[in-house]
Amino acid sequence: MPRLAAADARAIARDYHDIALSLGAYRFANWERLSPSRRAELERLQWTLLTYSSDMTARAIELEVDDLDTALAALARAVKSLKRAVKHARDVRAAISAAARAVTLGAAIATGNAVALAAAVGESGS
Repeated sequence: MPRLAAADARAIARDYHDIALSLGAYRFANWERLSPSRRAELERLQWTLLTYSSDMTARAIELEVDDLDTALAALARAVKSLKRAVKHARDVRAAISAAARAVTLGAAIATGNAVALAAAVGESGS
């Protein structure tokens, strides 16, 4: 089954929040025309939508943590590989190459650039 991305979960949460707000605005704008039971039904639906929004926000956080765990594991593997490459370098060229990959990885981490980080982790693992 396809996995929902954290950004998509946040977007859905925001959409459900917006729907709930619109429903509340409709309820208040039409207060006098609505029967008490209809107002109560709209309010119940509004709260349900807000709950779904909140649940989806929580899900987005869980997805980000899952993604973070995966990224941290890949990062740890890349750093271990770089340490091994420097330790076992047979010549200066190999040592410089490993150090340059470590610098690239460090810059990607420092800037938070996800694309550069993914590329650096991939290069560092080789």
